[in-house]
Amino acid sequence: RVDDDPRPRVCACEGLPSFAGRRRTSTAATGRSRRQRANLAQLRPMSNPFIQRVANWLAQEVVVKGLAENKTFQRFALRTDAHVQEFTKKVNPAELAKSVDSFAKNVSETVAKEMKATPEQVGFKSKQELLAEARAKQAAK
Repeated sequence: RVDDDPRPRVCACEGLPSFAGRRRTSTAATGRSRRQRANLAQLRPMSNPFIQRVANWLAQEVVVKGLAENKTFQRFALRTDAHVQEFTKKVNPAELAKSVDSFAKNVSETVAKEMKATPEQVGFKSKQELLAEARAKQAAK
């Protein structure tokens, strides 16, 4: 029997509201089951400002200051900066823009061609085709 009384019953053992016998919320109305909604709630990003501040402080103190004091990272940063400066002196921005445009054009053409390719062109066969070939080989023996 389903109880239509909107007031929750009180569980005798703990004095807590008991929802036994009450109608469940329809998954068709919400689109998700209770378990799915609970899982989604766990996956939501941090909303507590205090936790966000602690995470930002931790990242600032540990990561940034730790890397700033690391000799190996300093050498890496200096070498990288030197390579970038050398590269910018050698490369003409107009030529770089042309090569990037041609690369992007080639990539888009390749992707478009691959999207239009049929399974025969790519080399894939369906299960039915594979089974038919196997039967034909067995019949030929």
